[in-house]
Amino acid sequence: MKSSTSFTLLALTSVVTGFPAYGTRMPLLRDDLPAGTPEFSSRDSDPAVGVFQAPNSTDVRSPCPGLNALANHGYLPRDGTNIHITDIVSQMDSNLGIASDFGLIQVAGATVLGAMSIIDGLGLGLKSFESLTESHNTIEHDASLTRDDTALGSNTDKNQTLIDQLFSYSKDNLTLTPTDIAEARQARIKDSFTRNPNVTLHKLQTDACWREAGLLTMVLGDQNGNIRLDWAREFLVDEKLPTDLGWSAPSPAHGIIDIEAITQTYTDLGQSLNAADGNFPLEF
Repeated sequence: MKSSTSFTLLALTSVVTGFPAYGTRMPLLRDDLPAGTPEFSSRDSDPAVGVFQAPNSTDVRSPCPGLNALANHGYLPRDGTNIHITDIVSQMDSNLGIASDFGLIQVAGATVLGAMSIIDGLGLGLKSFESLTESHNTIEHDASLTRDDTALGSNTDKNQTLIDQLFSYSKDNLTLTPTDIAEARQARIKDSFTRNPNVTLHKLQTDACWREAGLLTMVLGDQNGNIRLDWAREFLVDEKLPTDLGWSAPSPAHGIIDIEAITQTYTDLGQSLNAADGNFPLEF
């Protein structure tokens, strides 16, 4: 997410417009990460890594469906604790198709904002997904497509009404197009301004809103940016990677240039929609 902190993405790469071609990435790869980092103990547990299992009552989950899906498949610790940054970056690359150049910048940003700490003497990481839940207005933000604003409810638990509202923007009941997602995102922004007297959507949070729309498209979308609705339902409702429906992680993974290009596309759509909607006080 763009901000005044040292991890500002647009200071690191030029942004191009339009939907990016698959496969563009910066040269920093997962193999560049430090060797020899111990892997977490749950890799040896049942069920096997890769097998989906919904979280139990003691497992911790985050406001992010993608990270939750990785934990639900055992690619990150299933209990949602002691999550090393190397695992976050490498598993986003391998199993979400979000390249490690972007992942490293995200974990660097989370470190700057205080979400990361030393875990079990092994190095830097998240002691728990709760660190992201507690990062309101820095990492986590209002107007989520799938969670309540913090002032109105839980920013961790899925809100099925909001998810159904997102799906209702599909015009063919089969796919979510970039326009559908942008319209749904703008509707959530309008809803937050209408119902939440404490809504905070300054530039940092607004950029995060549109970048998340771009990430959803990068992970699940086809070459035209269209997302199958059944894939979106498994990913956002069940927080499951929809491999059983034919999805696979994009390969090669999408890096900074890809993600910033589609983020700019969504930001442009958002500016147009916001102007037509009465110009809510957003900072683009």
